[in-house]
Amino acid sequence: MGGLRNYVALNFLMLIALLAYIPDSWALPRKQKVLVIHSYHQGLNWTDSITAGIQSVLSRQKNVEIHFEYLDTKRNYHPEYMKELLALYKRKLYNIPFKVIIVSDDNAFDFIRQFRDVYYPNIPVVFCGVNQYRPDLLAGMKGITGVSEENDFQHTIELMLRLHSNLDTVFVVDDHQQPMSSINKRKIDEARRILKTSVKFVFLKNVKLGEMLNEVASLKGRKAILLNNYTKDKDGNYISFDENMQLIRERAKVPIYSTWNFYLGEGIVGGMLTSGYKQGQLSAQLALKILMGSKADSLPVIRTGYNAYEFDYNQLNRFGIDLSMLPPGSLIVNKPPTFFEHHRVAIFVSIVSILLIINTIIISYLKRKRRERKLIQQNEELERRVLQRTLEVQKTNEVLEAQKGQMLLQNMELEKHRHHLLELVEERTNNLEHAHAMLHNSHQRLTNILDASSEGFWEYNLETQDLHFSSKIWDALGYRSNEYVNSLEFIDSLIHPDDLIRVKQSIDDCICGKKVFYKEENRIRAKDGHYLWLLSRGKIIENGSDGSRYFVGTHVDITQQKIAEQQLLEDERVLRASELRWRSLFEQTEAAILLLNDNAEILDCNPSAKILLNLNDDVENKHFEDFVPSIKQLLLFNQDVRKDALFPDKSESTLSLLDGTVMPVEVAISNITIEDKQVKMVLLRDITERKVAEREVLNAVIDAEERERQRFSKDLHDSIGPLLSALNLYITALSKDGSKERHEQAYALAKETLNETIKSIREVSNNLSPQSLTDFGLQVALRSFVQRLRMDDSLNINLDLELGSNRYSIPIEVGLYRVVTELINNTLKHAHATEIIVKILELNGSIKLDYSDNGVGFSLTDVSRKGGHGLSNISSRIRSINGLVRLWSREGKGMRVTLEVPIKYTS
Repeated sequence: MGGLRNYVALNFLMLIALLAYIPDSWALPRKQKVLVIHSYHQGLNWTDSITAGIQSVLSRQKNVEIHFEYLDTKRNYHPEYMKELLALYKRKLYNIPFKVIIVSDDNAFDFIRQFRDVYYPNIPVVFCGVNQYRPDLLAGMKGITGVSEENDFQHTIELMLRLHSNLDTVFVVDDHQQPMSSINKRKIDEARRILKTSVKFVFLKNVKLGEMLNEVASLKGRKAILLNNYTKDKDGNYISFDENMQLIRERAKVPIYSTWNFYLGEGIVGGMLTSGYKQGQLSAQLALKILMGSKADSLPVIRTGYNAYEFDYNQLNRFGIDLSMLPPGSLIVNKPPTFFEHHRVAIFVSIVSILLIINTIIISYLKRKRRERKLIQQNEELERRVLQRTLEVQKTNEVLEAQKGQMLLQNMELEKHRHHLLELVEERTNNLEHAHAMLHNSHQRLTNILDASSEGFWEYNLETQDLHFSSKIWDALGYRSNEYVNSLEFIDSLIHPDDLIRVKQSIDDCICGKKVFYKEENRIRAKDGHYLWLLSRGKIIENGSDGSRYFVGTHVDITQQKIAEQQLLEDERVLRASELRWRSLFEQTEAAILLLNDNAEILDCNPSAKILLNLNDDVENKHFEDFVPSIKQLLLFNQDVRKDALFPDKSESTLSLLDGTVMPVEVAISNITIEDKQVKMVLLRDITERKVAEREVLNAVIDAEERERQRFSKDLHDSIGPLLSALNLYITALSKDGSKERHEQAYALAKETLNETIKSIREVSNNLSPQSLTDFGLQVALRSFVQRLRMDDSLNINLDLELGSNRYSIPIEVGLYRVVTELINNTLKHAHATEIIVKILELNGSIKLDYSDNGVGFSLTDVSRKGGHGLSNISSRIRSINGLVRLWSREGKGMRVTLEVPIKYTS
């Protein structure tokens, strides 16, 4: 035994010595080199996060070496720089045997697309951070895959609207770089269209840094900021992500949202954020698969997995946002640890210690009980085996005796059967000879019958490989007798390639005995090139005379059946799509929709109905009147809705809810059919805001009319009244006795006063409706009005009109004339301006007006709070002619008004 141990030890020492002298050439292969080309510079948050994601995957691989290069195109992106950088890379990286190249962001992706075939041919490429990825970007390129970059503006904006329900304006901060800022704007506009929001979006781009910061600092109230990439201002100055975030954070008084993860923890509330770290991880995982032998072309481009809801607890707390309003699964940073999290280790150690003590006690108890049970079971098992063995011996003896008697009886029966079988064999031989002759005749008759029938007949001899297809099959396929060959090769060439393997496998299964009957549907090509669908049935039979096996069967043309099946599938797909569209509209429409049966019980309702009427989720099969007491009167009022009225008339009514809330609503009730049942579809729309707006417009119109009456009364009293009084005196003087000279003087004065009265009446009439506007149109009337005001040298009015020669409709001309005169009068009364600029032009089917002055300006908020009617009158007039009006003003900065009115010409 000792000699064996010595022998083993000696062999072990010899093996160690041999391994010590293994040449270096036998060592493990060299590390696989991976080149990472970043579009931007090291130290940029986005670039560093992608680097960290790549390293989290590849740095754990011992045989991988990463080489990083930075194009620095954020700070340097001109032809001379790129030319020098290309020359540097040519000398620096040309001969390094890279196995994979990873490129991040668009500029690096464009760089590798342009120079890959020259400097890095045949090296697989993995990209990440590529905006607006489309499959055609990879056209003509092989060995490339990657991770696209798609910012989720829709979910971020939807989140902002949910967390800030009173939001009215979102300021979007973006730099002047194209096309990225244009892409962002298009995505935001698309999100606004999908969400159907009325919130105003203002895009701050192509501005200087100071202008942007001043605008941000001025925001307050129901405003929010959506921060994109602001790395270069209008003057081309570079600003890092850290710097622009710090400057905006120090000045912003409203919540800031973004779609970029690197802003998280720096001052933004959060959003659906795109993570550079996750994009780096995903691209590195693709690169690792390529290093392990996968082909880049076989790896699909990854378009998801890098966006997630993330929030900053400090910012949520700052703006009073309830954490329960956040989407499920949201990540929250800077959140204070709970008691459990703070004392996690101590609690864990205590629990583990207690569990270990309990576990030790339980294990000791169970071991003792197990040993006791084992001893009892062993004793019982021993007794059972002894008893069982005794019974088995007795039973065996009884069985042997019985079998002995049975064997004697069986021998006697077998002898009888032997004689009987000999007689049967002789009889069967004679019957088989007769059956063979009949079978031959029957086979010939069956062949003739099937060949003459509507179904095609085929027969295949498995021994001789002879194949026969009846003429009916070839006639259906359009072949003449001299144009086809009854052979397996020719038939295989006609069967559709997608069906050939399945048909052959089914035939082989029948030949091997796995299947008794052959039944397959397959396509076969006709002479003119189109395919027919055939249903083939068959079975293997044997010929009793020579033992040959035949595979025989029939064909049935099922082409029309297949066409009908495809049409049925298409109809079902269209029906499902229609149902999905209905459900989507039902769930997403802003109008409240309820489906009621004849007893006014709720069958279904959409989310808008639950919000409007304060309904809970469990409302099905409950009476609508339980939630809205006033609904009975509403339903009775609309009970005469026609059954065929797809678009019923809308009416206005008032709803009273259980909590006492009373709201005006617009109601439309129609009868629709769902699953062969008639139900009532009730559409409710809260029109509270519309009613308020209508009252404001009506009050403004009444106020304007009242002020016009007061001005007209004042003009009559101040100008026409004194003249008429004087005229009355002169006429009275004429009626009295006096000298001729005195009468002539009174007559002259009366005539002069009458002319002055007529002139004053014309002026009052002109103020009510200028004659020049009625006779000559808008251009002449405005020029005439401005010309009368130019007598004041302290005010310069610049009027620029570019209107067509045609007359516009009366409401448009009167409305625009009153708006311009109202604006000028307001400037003269309140603005203390020295210059007014009025520009009116006709463009693209609309009249556009741009009015501005250099007066003292005012606060829009103060004017709205005080209830000034001048601006309200202007807005009402423009809305009455289907126009849009916008107003800007700031104290000390003057005022500017722009409006646009669609053109209607006089007939």
